This record gives sequence, C-alpha cells and structure tokens, in this order.
Amino acid sequence: EPSNAVRRWGNVQATAPVIPHSITRAQARAALILAGLIGQVQPAIDAITDQLQRALVQNDWDNRLTFERDNAALLALATALGLADAQLDDLFVQGAKL
Repeated sequence: EPSNAVRRWGNVQATAPVIPHSITRAQARAALILAGLIGQVQPAIDAITDQLQRALVQNDWDNRLTFERDNAALLALATALGLADAQLDDLFVQGAKL
C-alpha cells in the first residue's frame, strides 16, 4: 500500500493557469517591471528593422490602453524582446494579478 505522502500527492491535480485574453496597460507595464524587462522595451522597438512594423508597434506601446494576448503588434514586440509564447503567457498571468 502506498505511504500517506504518496496518497496525498496522488490526489493533487495540477491545473494550468488560465491565460487572460487581455490585461490593462498598467498591468502589462507592471509585469514587465517585475520581470526586469521594462528597460528593454524601447530598444527592442527601435531594433525592429521594418519601418512600418516599428511604427505600428511604437504606436501600440505608446497609446494602447489594453493589451490583447493575440494582438499582432504585441506579438511583434514579444518577438523583438526574445520572449517565447510561454514567457508571454506568464507575463499575462502575472499582469492579471496586479
């Protein structure tokens, strides 16, 4: 028969966190600050080589009040920051808690 510890852990079900569809500008910025990434945002935008894409991403960064997880400009910024999908999801999860 399994030990009490095994039985106890055997009943635990891991659940994946729900990824919010959107977070506010303040939540997004706070999540980036806590992750130590806020200082990399503008240099990442500046490094986007396609002028139109850079302008669209800059416009979103400067003016968007809500950041949607599937927004093209946000995904371009995440790519410019070198973030994997899971890392972006984590930022949204953390941001939603703030």
